[in-house]
Amino acid sequence: SDVLTFSTDDSSFSANLLSNGGAEDGTSNWTVREGILESLSDGECDGVAPYEGNQYFSIGGLCDESSYAEAVQSIDLSGYQADITEEAYALISGHLRNWSGSDKPTLEAIFYDEDDSETGRSIELSSLSSSWFEVQYEMQIPTDAVRAEIQITGTRNGGTDNDSYLDEISFRIRTGAQNCAGEDISDHTPDDTGEPSEEPASEPS
Repeated sequence: SDVLTFSTDDSSFSANLLSNGGAEDGTSNWTVREGILESLSDGECDGVAPYEGNQYFSIGGLCDESSYAEAVQSIDLSGYQADITEEAYALISGHLRNWSGSDKPTLEAIFYDEDDSETGRSIELSSLSSSWFEVQYEMQIPTDAVRAEIQITGTRNGGTDNDSYLDEISFRIRTGAQNCAGEDISDHTPDDTGEPSEEPASEPS
């Protein structure tokens, strides 16, 4: 896949509307629908180092395990309703990785209207990289959306552990013209095998 180049003024986005996107507060604010969600520290249960901070999410679990796991967090968009009705965009981002290139973490945003019917969703962001890999997607928020649901999943494709990890998950809103209409704007776009076409995002020092 081609890597898309873009630039934006980061100040045009809202603060992160997702609570506990970096697992620093355990698994609080997240609802587990299936399987296991854990907040792990560096090396805990033979895991990896966080991308940032002291914790990261293991969606599927290492201390306790499940072959598939799914967790969600709901975000109230009512405070942005006037902007959304006019024109507003969501930027969904996070850092994903696994252990050996097999297991698959995913990140997705789903939008709902006042009848709680789905009115749109982002693409499913994922990575099969064995080192931290940043994914981003920007899209117009459906004009009838009143809430968003951020969904993370982890699927074990090999081995005994479900090595699906996420860190620094973010959902932010901005108004005005869009940078890349309905496009994956990941810094590094995976190729068809799921491996990065460029070097993965470097970990902060």
